[in-house]
Amino acid sequence: MIRSVTHSAHLAEAIDRARRGAQGVTTNWFATPAQAECWIERGTLYYAEATRALLLFRRDRNFYHVHHVAAGQEALSGALAEFTGQPDLFTADLVGYPEEVSALATLYQAHGFSRHCSLMRMARFAQASPADDFQEPEVAFAEPSDIPGVCAFLDRLLDPFRDNIPEPDELASAAARHNILIVKRGAEPGGLLSFETTGFTSILRYWYVADDCRDQGIGARLIRTFFQLCAASKRIILWVDPDNFSAITKYEHYGFRRENLVDRIMIKGIPKA
Repeated sequence: MIRSVTHSAHLAEAIDRARRGAQGVTTNWFATPAQAECWIERGTLYYAEATRALLLFRRDRNFYHVHHVAAGQEALSGALAEFTGQPDLFTADLVGYPEEVSALATLYQAHGFSRHCSLMRMARFAQASPADDFQEPEVAFAEPSDIPGVCAFLDRLLDPFRDNIPEPDELASAAARHNILIVKRGAEPGGLLSFETTGFTSILRYWYVADDCRDQGIGARLIRTFFQLCAASKRIILWVDPDNFSAITKYEHYGFRRENLVDRIMIKGIPKA
């Protein structure tokens, strides 16, 4: 039975039951406590328990993200067989080293999932900080009044199955933490950079320039400001399509290097065209 997660303590207990006594736990549940609490409060997180396995379903628009915690692949296979046969749209992010991810992807494929796309991780380690008085013209922190425009901007550019498009309240919270940089063109964003920092690691979430605003230096001003804001971070990480050679070249120009971690995004139930 699939049930709604109503309390973080209940979630922790269910995860513990799935892991208890296991020698080789497999999981793709990497949400922070704050993220999980947000989804619980919003009423978008559900769970289903099987023998030595737990599946978590996070509702996002018209589909569900599938997360698993299981005592091995046999237990995971049984849970997927039991709970992903419904006529719904599901996606699953399988993150890890390529050989580990390949084995998990094969298991998901056996239960009707197919490959949607893959991402690879890149990292940039601490470098000399710019001067304290460094400031880029036009770059500003997003304000509450900017959130509708930011939502529309991201909805136009992002793939909901790949990019985990944030909800308006998540964007408002990020803006309140000064985690969204924008360059405006008129009343709308001409470019945007979103990030978050935990400890000494920063994650570059989104960095985009509108098609009609390219070749104006907007992207460079955004990322230089981002580097200034994250000067105390020991490393900055991001995820990118390994076939997007233009983006990879740009990231390498700014000091990012490829890492041996991948995110294979699997999908099940897309209606036929």
